Amino acid sequence: MGAKPVNYCSYLLRCWVEPSNRKSEVAYRFSLEDPHTGDRHTLAGLDSLVEFLRAQLPASEGRATSDN
Repeated sequence: MGAKPVNYCSYLLRCWVEPSNRKSEVAYRFSLEDPHTGDRHTLAGLDSLVEFLRAQLPASEGRATSDN
């Protein structure tokens, strides 16, 4: 019998705030690390984080959530 395909992703999420050029603003930064491979993705901002995570979803899931 063949092995079942993996149907989930696991990441260690790190988030931090960096000062912006403007005094009243801050820049949010995120890092996602795959604990199985050690691959790390550094993302600048919440929109980039969500875009990355959506891209990890199966095609049918990604299309379904983008309509919301």
